[in-house]
Amino acid sequence: MSKQKHPELHQEQYSSIRGQMQTGDIIAFSGNARISRLVKLATFSNISHIGIVTHATVSHLGTLTVEIMESVKEAEHPETGQIITGVTRNRLSTKIRNYNGSVYWLPLSQDTRKKLDTAAAIKFLMSVLGRPYDMPQALLAAIDLLDFTEKVTYACEDYSSVFCSELAAAALKAGRVLPDINPSEMTPIDLLRLPIYFKHYYQLKGVNHQPITF
Repeated sequence: MSKQKHPELHQEQYSSIRGQMQTGDIIAFSGNARISRLVKLATFSNISHIGIVTHATVSHLGTLTVEIMESVKEAEHPETGQIITGVTRNRLSTKIRNYNGSVYWLPLSQDTRKKLDTAAAIKFLMSVLGRPYDMPQALLAAIDLLDFTEKVTYACEDYSSVFCSELAAAALKAGRVLPDINPSEMTPIDLLRLPIYFKHYYQLKGVNHQPITF
């Protein structure tokens, strides 16, 4: 896949752009928790977590709710207070409101969206809902600089358990956008460096105008 100029940063309130979000768009996070700092250190970036946008219909209102599907190591559910882990599905507004750090929206480009088989991507996401978080694979992906020599850290494509960027990349692969990649080798910043996004991306929360370190 060829390289392209990285998208430009804009700042917006979530409430003003939520109607523009589409299934398959990527939500990126720069967290302040200890595990987030470790991920950023290991991947040489300021991005620690990735989620993917989906939608759900609120039947009694007849409206669409913007949701995020993500795989988390361990987190507290913002509404119930229960500890959650693995592949989850929640309202994006709730996730943003309760997140400790910066949040970004990276919409897919028009060319990418033309390729996307949305139904296939959603089918994959629903098939792994509830799967456990894959810490060993996440660690292997994070230290894959060693893969340039011997394949001692190579992560095999396996969705019995899933980490965050693996989930999003695998959904886009199932949706025909990334047919040639190994999602189990994708770190959050690896996914953001791919030439599949719109020319602008948007910071929705955090320190004013804090760009992603691509």
